[in-house]
Amino acid sequence: MTPEELLLRLDVGEDQDTEFKLAEGGLPKSLWETVSAFANTKGGIIILGIEEQGANFKVSGVRKPETLLKTFWDGHNNSQKLSTPICSDADVHIVRIADHKLVVINVPRARRIQRPLYINGNPMMGTFKRNHEGDYRCSEPEIRQMLRDAGDEPQDLRILEGFGW
Repeated sequence: MTPEELLLRLDVGEDQDTEFKLAEGGLPKSLWETVSAFANTKGGIIILGIEEQGANFKVSGVRKPETLLKTFWDGHNNSQKLSTPICSDADVHIVRIADHKLVVINVPRARRIQRPLYINGNPMMGTFKRNHEGDYRCSEPEIRQMLRDAGDEPQDLRILEGFGW
């Protein structure tokens, strides 16, 4: 993502596939909920170093982006934090805007067999979805549907006996 593309996203604000987080004191605790929500929905971009001021957003930057990246990758690859690693090296990078550095995390949509992507080792309490600009805990029926769909053979490929064309 170029600085110009990032500034355009600031003008639009948060939505279905964009989330801004301040990250002033390190990785925000809600980061992992957003990773789960994006992965379980359509994917999205998390931008660390953006301050919300009412209805507007301001670039504030992060103090130690390299430290944030290390902390992110440690959590990302820890199965007790995130059930399945979803991002690749190409999905996470640092972007400079004027005197500020931002961390940009592109969360891809999880494949059918990877869902539900959940946090803290608990699929029933740690599975999230994205609606508009918010991350919401999935209901038990939604989680059970994801688990059924994650099987080796999708349900819609099964041949049903007793039915014809």
